[in-house]
Amino acid sequence: MVLGAEVLGFADDAPQMSLLFACGAIGALFASLSLPALRSRFKPGAITIAGLAASGLSLFGVALGGHLAAVSVSYLLWQMSSTLIIVNGITLRQQLTPDELQGRVHAGGRMIAYGGSPFGALLGGLAASGIGVPYSYAAMAGLMIVLGVAALGTPLRHYAIDKSQSSRP
Repeated sequence: MVLGAEVLGFADDAPQMSLLFACGAIGALFASLSLPALRSRFKPGAITIAGLAASGLSLFGVALGGHLAAVSVSYLLWQMSSTLIIVNGITLRQQLTPDELQGRVHAGGRMIAYGGSPFGALLGGLAASGIGVPYSYAAMAGLMIVLGVAALGTPLRHYAIDKSQSSRP
């Protein structure tokens, strides 16, 4: 894991790496468990925008490095907010898509979402080797915050699912 090795200076097989992996998994679990309650209180667009902001802020905590406990909490929050964004989007897509189109829509969504991963990995690797891992994380954190602020000016901010739009009973 680049975070543990490059930001915190641990060996690849250091026991502290397991703490970082566990924090990422716990963050994703918390997000999955809290999303139903969040969706009952907030609009899906608001959850996405808040997730973008939280993702950026927590990623700055990761980029700053420092003590393992602080980075672990930042990493947990980063994984939680990132998972909230992803699962919220998938849930919304499932609600809005008619049954007969579910496979096509989700395959297309996954292709778009994951199809860019190799390019992101390439850009991240180039940035990490050019300016360093912490600065690359900081740049990505800044981008997430900019996206969150930009999203405030879009219809996403006010978007709420209308029960008549849902393909689910």
